[in-house]
Amino acid sequence: MHQVVLQFLPKFFLVLITAVATHLIMSFGQTLMHYTLGHHAMGGKFFRNHINFHHIYYSKEKLVSRSYLKEEGNNTAFFFIPLCLVGVCTYFVLPVDLFIVQVIACAASFYAHLIFDKEYHVEGSRLQRFGWFRRMQELHFAHHRHADCNFAVIDFFWDRALGTYRRPDACRGSGQGVRALKGSESGAGRQAPDSLSMPRGQTGGEPVRAIFDPKQPLARPRY
Repeated sequence: MHQVVLQFLPKFFLVLITAVATHLIMSFGQTLMHYTLGHHAMGGKFFRNHINFHHIYYSKEKLVSRSYLKEEGNNTAFFFIPLCLVGVCTYFVLPVDLFIVQVIACAASFYAHLIFDKEYHVEGSRLQRFGWFRRMQELHFAHHRHADCNFAVIDFFWDRALGTYRRPDACRGSGQGVRALKGSESGAGRQAPDSLSMPRGQTGGEPVRAIFDPKQPLARPRY
C-alpha cells in the first residue's frame, strides 16, 4: 500500500501543477487582454464593445442590476480564439492524460471568470455572504469607477505585477458598497464612468461612443 501511494504521488502532483498552471495562464491572459484590448483602441471591436456597453451598463454610480446585463457587446467569443490556439499547441506537447487535465482546468477557469464577473454586478448575489467575495467585488468596482486599474477578474495579484492595482475607494459605505441599478434593466439612464470621456447630445438609442486617443495608453493609477 505504501509503495502504491509513493508511485501515485508524483503523478498527482504533476496533475495538480498542470491544473494550477493552466488557471494562472488563463487568469493572466484575461487580465492582459482586458488591459490591452478592452481599454485601448487597438482592441478594435473588442474595445468598442467593452467600453460602449459593459462600462455603460455598469458605470460609476450604477454598478449592479437585478439581472446581469449582457444583451449587447458580449466579448466572450473573443476569448475562444487564443484558447483554441493554445489547445492545439499543447495537444502535440503534453501527454494525453495531462492534456485532458488541462482542458478540464481551462474550462473550469473560463467558467469561473464568467460567473465572478456576473455575480459582481448582480444585486443581492448569493456570494455576498462571503467577506472574500465582497473584497474582490470592491476591487472590481474600483475598475468601473476609474477604468485604468484592476483589470483582473479573479487573481488581482496580476494587477500588482502589471502596476495597475488600486485599492477599493475609501468610505464607500457599509456592506456591499454599491447602488442598485434603478429603473429599467434595459440600460435606460446609463451613465459613463468619469474616466471615460463621452460625447454629449447623442440620442436615438445608439450606444454612446467613448473618445480615446489611440496613440495614448490609459494612465496608470496614482497611489
